[in-house]
Amino acid sequence: MNTVPVIILFDKDYADEFSVYGIRVTTLEKWAAIKMIAKDLYDSNPKKFANEEYYFGTNEAIMFDSYDDFVRSCKVIKITEAEVVFLRSIFNAQHDQDTFGFGCFKYPGMYE
Repeated sequence: MNTVPVIILFDKDYADEFSVYGIRVTTLEKWAAIKMIAKDLYDSNPKKFANEEYYFGTNEAIMFDSYDDFVRSCKVIKITEAEVVFLRSIFNAQHDQDTFGFGCFKYPGMYE
């Protein structure tokens, strides 16, 4: 990875009906870019941002009330290159794949 590696632990509850979890290994630089896109979308139209649905599975979706709600759904932890190698092996990710993970990781702007 070209910059500081991180693991993002995604945990989002939907109206006490279900919880959504995901793990994403990426770089601090890519995480900053995701946050910047989400912040720009929220700032440009908070109402549309809060009504956007991010689907997974066949009929389930999550929503973020605000930019802060999205950020609170993500716990970011810096990790070492050795940990990246280990995680890449257990997630069966390609060596040149610098973003990989498991489960659900939905974020504002991902469909833009």
